[in-house]
Amino acid sequence: MTARRRANGRGTVGEYSIYSAVPMVRLRFPSGNGRWVPYLLVGAGISYGEFNDAKPNGAGLVIGAKGTYPALVVGGGVEYFLARNLSFNFEGRWRYAWDHAITIAGGPSGRRDMSEVQFTVGFRAYLFEFGKKH
Repeated sequence: MTARRRANGRGTVGEYSIYSAVPMVRLRFPSGNGRWVPYLLVGAGISYGEFNDAKPNGAGLVIGAKGTYPALVVGGGVEYFLARNLSFNFEGRWRYAWDHAITIAGGPSGRRDMSEVQFTVGFRAYLFEFGKKH
C-alpha cells in the first residue's frame, strides 16, 4: 500500500509505503458437492512503513517515517473448483495497520492509522494434498 503524504501549505511531499507480513487462517464452507467453496479470512501480523519517493514540494523538509507496526487482515471470498486441484476465486480483504509514527520537521507530526480494501480475481492450483486418504 502506498499513501501520499501532504505538508501544510506545500501539497504532496512524497509517498509512504507499507509492506505487510500477515499469516492468515482460512475457514472454508464447502457446498454444491464441493465445487463452490465460500470462505472467511482472518490474520494478524506486522507491517513495515517508510517514507520514500520525495517530491519537489518536500525539498528541505526532514521527514521521519520508518518503523514496524501491528497489522490486521479480515476478508472473505468464494472459490469455484474446475477440477479436484484447480479453481477460480474472487476475494475481498481489508487490511488495517495502526500507530504509524510520522514526523515532518516544521510541519504536522503524530501517529496515523492506515487501511486499504483489496478485491482480487485469481486462479489456484493445489499441488499437494495433506491428510487425505486414497
